[in-house]
Amino acid sequence: MLMTNASTIHLQRHHKRLCPCCGGTTLKVLASTLVSCEVVFDARVNELVVVSESVGDIEWDSSSQVECPSCDWHGQVSECLEVADQ
Repeated sequence: MLMTNASTIHLQRHHKRLCPCCGGTTLKVLASTLVSCEVVFDARVNELVVVSESVGDIEWDSSSQVECPSCDWHGQVSECLEVADQ
């Protein structure tokens, strides 16, 4: 997994270029997570009602889809890592 929580590390002021199209330094990663909900049937509203939930870790890797908010480029994380290494 290639996840780092920005709140737990000190980010440097000079970010590397990530977008292979425009050189943008910020990307949106399309990640997945597992949410588990406990539900009960509420006859008053005739539907299931969530009574508790738990959210798992966010997972993504080098094959996850990304998009650049600056130029609307779409691709995979691996393509951005190649740009950052240059």
